[in-house]
Parts: sequence; C-alpha cells; structure tokens
Amino acid sequence: MKWLEASFRWVATLAIISLLISAIRLFGWIYLFNECSIYDWTQGFIFDLATSAFITLLLWITRHILPLKAWAASTFLILFICTGLTTGSILYFPFSRQHITIATITAILEEKLPKWLITYILQYLWASIPSLLATLLTEWIIINLIKQLNRIQNLLAGIILLPLSLLFWRGPGYRPLHSSDASRFASAPECSSSLLNGFYTALRTIDSKVINWHIPDTPPCTGWTPLYTPPPNPPIKTKPNIILLVVEGLSAEFTEAGGALHTYSTHITPTIDSLWKDTSITLFKSLIYTNAHRTMDGIPALLSGIPAILPVSYIYSPYLSSSHFSIPRMLSALGYSTAFIHGGHRNSQGLDACVKSAGIQYSFFMEDYPEPELHSDGVWGIYDHLMLKWAISIIDTLPQPFFVTILTLSSHPPYKIPDSLRTLLNIQDNEILTSFRYADWSIGTFIRELSTRTYWNNTLLIITADHPHPPLHKTYSTNTPLPDNLIPLILLSPSLHKNQIDTLFDPSFPIQQIDLLPTLASLLGYNHSFIAFGNSLLTSRNCRAPAVIPGENIFHFIDSSGVWSINTAMSGYCYSGTCTTALKLKAVDFLIFFKAYMENRIEFIQYWIKTCQISCRAQNTSL
Repeated sequence: MKWLEASFRWVATLAIISLLISAIRLFGWIYLFNECSIYDWTQGFIFDLATSAFITLLLWITRHILPLKAWAASTFLILFICTGLTTGSILYFPFSRQHITIATITAILEEKLPKWLITYILQYLWASIPSLLATLLTEWIIINLIKQLNRIQNLLAGIILLPLSLLFWRGPGYRPLHSSDASRFASAPECSSSLLNGFYTALRTIDSKVINWHIPDTPPCTGWTPLYTPPPNPPIKTKPNIILLVVEGLSAEFTEAGGALHTYSTHITPTIDSLWKDTSITLFKSLIYTNAHRTMDGIPALLSGIPAILPVSYIYSPYLSSSHFSIPRMLSALGYSTAFIHGGHRNSQGLDACVKSAGIQYSFFMEDYPEPELHSDGVWGIYDHLMLKWAISIIDTLPQPFFVTILTLSSHPPYKIPDSLRTLLNIQDNEILTSFRYADWSIGTFIRELSTRTYWNNTLLIITADHPHPPLHKTYSTNTPLPDNLIPLILLSPSLHKNQIDTLFDPSFPIQQIDLLPTLASLLGYNHSFIAFGNSLLTSRNCRAPAVIPGENIFHFIDSSGVWSINTAMSGYCYSGTCTTALKLKAVDFLIFFKAYMENRIEFIQYWIKTCQISCRAQNTSL
C-alpha cells in the first residue's frame, strides 16, 4: 500500500531530524554538561522528538505547496535554522547561562549583523562547519526519501504523521510539554539545560512573555515585604555626583579578591585590585552576586532593581514600564541630572529603550561619538579608553549634581583591543585575559583624568559589572556558594570617606546587584517608600530578602543559611547549606511579590502588607 510506504518515509524523516538534533546535543553534553550523566542526554530525546515533530510537519505542509526544487531549498533553510539555533545555543550558553530564546533572537536582529556575525562564525568554525555538513547530509537524505512521493501519497501519509507528530509535540504527562519540564526529567535540576535544544527553547518562548507562576489567595506572611522606607537620617547630608561605571563581563575570577593571583599567577585587574586595598578613598568593597547573565538584563538590575527572572529579558517583555521605580527616577526627584554613556550602537540589546524607560534624561551612544569609524573596534563599538575619555567630556557639561551610568564593551567577545596596546597589556597570549587587563587599564586612565576635575572631590564612583564572564577555570572558587556568579562592587570617594560611612555597611549577608537602588536611597535620604527587591546595605540582617540568581527555569535564593533552588512550579531543593524554613518561605514570597509588581498590582501588595502587618523594612505602608 503506497500510503503506508509514504507514511513510513515521513516517519523516517521525523526520526532522522530527531537524530540530527540529538547528535548536536551530544556535542553540547561533551562541551558543556559533561558533569551531568549520560542519562540526562537521553532524557533530552523527549524535547528532540517534539522539535523534530514540529519541523517534519512544517516540511510536510510545504511539500503540498511548493514544487520539488523550491521545497528542497526551503527544507535546507528550515534545517539550517534548526541546526544553527541548536549549535549556536550551545556556544551561547556559557555567556548567558540559558539557551537561546525569542528575546535573544530579537536582540541579535537589532544589531548590525554582518560585522559581528562573520566574526563569530569565523571564531567558531570548528563547530559551524560540522553543523553545516550535518545539515547538508540530512537534507540530502530527506529529499531522496520524499521526492518519489506524489501529492496524493503525501496527503495520505498525514493519516499517521499528523497524530504521531502532535503526540510527540505534546510530550508525556497530563499537560503539554514545555521547557520548564526539563527540570522534571533531569537527574538533578542543575542538569536540566542539558536536555534542551536552542530551536525548541526559541520556539517555546514566542508566546511565553508573561510570568507563569501562580499567586496564592492567602499570603504566607513570612515577615518580609518589598516595600522599603529609607531611614529618616541619611549619612550623606550633601548631594554628591554619582558615576556608575559598569564593566562588561567583569567576573570576580579576574580580580585579586576573587583569586586571580592564585589562578593566573599575575594581576589581571591591577587598577581594581589597587582600589580594593586603598583605604583612603574606598568606602566599601565586596564580591557580590549577579542578578543577570547578559548586558540587557544587567542594566535593568542595576538601574531599576529588577532581577532577570522573567521568562524573557525585561527589555523585551510586556512589563517594560516607565512606572517602575529606578535610581535615575529617584535621583531626578532629588534634583540630579541623569545620563547614560555607552560606546556601542544605540539600538544594541534594546539599551536605548531600557535607559529611557528607567528615567535617564540624556543618552549617548556610538552614533553620538565624533568620528566613530576611526575609533571603532570594528565589531561592537568604541574602544574603552577612548569611550571613557569621551565620557569625561560629556560629564564636564552636565549640571551638578549628576548621576551618570557608563557601560564599557571591550571585554566582550571577540575581545578586541587597540593593536598599539596589545604588547603592553598582553597576558600569557590569552585574548580574554588581555582584554580585561585593557579594560582595567582604561579604568585607571579614566580615574586619573577624572581626579583632575573640580567636581571629583564631591563624587561617588561605583564600579561593578553588568554580569559575570563564563568561568575560564573550573578550579576557580571561593568560600562562597555559586562562585561563578560573583562580580566585584567598589564604592569610592575622595571626600565621603571622611564621614566614616564605611562603618555603616553590613557585608555579612549576601549582596547582589539589585541592592544598589535601596542602598543609594538610604545613603542620600530619599524620603518616600518604594518597592525594592534588593536590600540596602544599611538594613539589619533579619529584614533582608534573600539574594536571587536566575537560572534556566530555576531560581537560586541565597542567605546565610544556604542556597534554596526553586522552579516556577514552586518546588525546590537545598542546593547548598541547611536552607532554613525562613529562606524557603521568603523565596516563595519574593516570586509572588515580584509577579504582582510586574503586573502593577500595587493594591494587592498593599493588601498583603496590611494583612500580614509587615513592618520590618517599612516604617509605613504608604506608597
């Protein structure tokens, strides 16, 4: 019976595509997830079959519409996108700690594609070429399987193919399969990413832009509230200028405090290391947890106190809103002028929309730089030392007091630095380490130039990172849980130190990026309550929320008792330490309040605070 043969050929097509995806995932298991068991790789067949079912149905539908030659071309294109996303997601994973999503693709399409895309393809030729060859081989097999079938045979093949594909797409269980189910099938939640492929995660996030965890009707009343009221007597009585210098990908690993001397036997960041020890101007320094793994998430975490725990990046989510409280909005109310300076393109990673939404008054990008092509690295934008020099010329013109955020870029892959400085700053012929030495050298040059300005004496300089770099050494560790998620934070000022502000800070509790907003509010005396998911460094320990580190379909909540890892279904496990009941309850509370805030349910938050009579962080419940 011809229709049974046709059905067999289409089912074989589904199996071949599934094997292709599984083979690429096997490469990912060897390259990234080899600490997980081979069992995790086999469990990923569930998602590979779902992906293959979608692609096979797409090929089956297009076969009815297109002539053979056009269909062959479209088949190659579909398979190329599939293998490209699956392979690219593996290569991208170390930088983002998650697979490619629709937000990632949106951000990529907003970049100036040809230059950096060619650079990355060349950099990863060792992975790109085998992926392309596998795509061509798979296409050849499929074309030879299907080309002999006529339209009637193809149509009748759907009798078996359609229900089989729908069954695979739905997956096992009582509800349809989703990326979040990876933690259910994995041997351990931290291995869940090894089950997924980039095509599936991109496909599944097309319609997953909203928070999908449930808010219960009855509040748990754990004693924590996101409503924060700064203390009435701020330690800083004046209005200092504030510069937030955000260094691209600066992990703790590259600093002396994070063990760089032990790991690399040399200073990677001598300027940062020197400032760390300089008690004459340094108010506070600590290795802190990141709330993000990408620049597009790190900037909202720092400016608006929003951790990257949304299904998609905050910048590309429906929750991006000018109603959310932020450092620029708070400081504008205190009479500050605000600016954002970056040497990259204005539309890069949605940063322009992000900073405007945060309330930044003036933004400057590569398009505003004089003669950008002359000083560009040819990939991302202006070299750091030249951009920072330009930043000072902009700061000179701003009304005081000012708040300026500066984002560097030269330590971003492909780690371009000026040829004239390569020999001077070279470290072990390692382009990654050399790029961070260059970024650090640029910071030193920036501070020296800044110190010649009259406003320097009344300036608070904050140095931190947007996110950590993927660890270069698995042996890198500290006494802190999840050390790969640590970045440095330094607050320094030539004059404020005289007020002994450093004695007010309490570094004994885990610190994170989103703590910057309430900390500045406490220091400067902002006299209104606001929603803050971070903690002021001046807040007593029992009133603090746990630090949160985003993962793929899982969140790590950290306090002094340990690390509690919880998924969107609100089930969790103790990753490290003892994990007290208070930590577990606060983790749930955090997610509940975060969803309510993103959905602008302020009355709901007020109701919970009133119902639970929470007053730990707030002196009143007025918003």
